[in-house]
Amino acid sequence: MSTSTPSDLNRLIMDYLVIEGYKSAAEEFSQEANLTPPVDFESIESRMDIREALQRGDVEDAITRVNDLNPEVSIWFL
Repeated sequence: MSTSTPSDLNRLIMDYLVIEGYKSAAEEFSQEANLTPPVDFESIESRMDIREALQRGDVEDAITRVNDLNPEVSIWFL
């Protein structure tokens, strides 16, 4: 049985906040827990826009937003 350290739990909390798009909470938690953010906080809003586009079925908008956020990731459909 493995044990979790407070650092492990803080990282887990941070990952959750980032993945779910809680930008301001992630920023504050990062400072309070003295953690290096796993991503640029400004990209969180863009990621949430991509998620919302996919959830409403607008794949073309999501692809455009992915390419705008990270041009190295090129998405092509045949």
